[in-house]
Amino acid sequence: MSHVIAGGEPEQGLLYRIRHAEGHWITVRASFHFVDGDAGPFAAIHAVDITDYQHVETRLRHAQKLITLGRLTLAMANDFDEGLGSIRQQLVAVLQDCVAEPPRFAVRAIQKAITDATALVSQLRVFAHTAPVFAERVEVNRAAARRPSAAGRSKSGCR
Repeated sequence: MSHVIAGGEPEQGLLYRIRHAEGHWITVRASFHFVDGDAGPFAAIHAVDITDYQHVETRLRHAQKLITLGRLTLAMANDFDEGLGSIRQQLVAVLQDCVAEPPRFAVRAIQKAITDATALVSQLRVFAHTAPVFAERVEVNRAAARRPSAAGRSKSGCR
């Protein structure tokens, strides 16, 4: 803060953590402004609790990661299903060519593996389409309203 007083330039967006009177920690964003008043120079400090805002931001990033994971899973399931479809078509051709011969053990194993893999693809698709569920409800509008706007900060040094 001494460089603010010495240079007179406002310091924007300084983050720090302090202990609340109730004992828990909160994150505060502060702006320091040098004010030369009639009673002499002083520094005005505007501090805002942004703990809730950071919590909502963290939850949003987590939800975005889950959505990305779901998209990746769906893409993998689709690619895997295309490979299975190709194997399935080739297996049908092999079985049609060998109608006179009894099916071999390897062909039955391949059929079972394709069935199991198809079930896995179905499970992956269900996972990909499942939305993330949160047990806690977050009021995003209320948390965003607590965040100071850039327009409000630029109008005056302190509110």
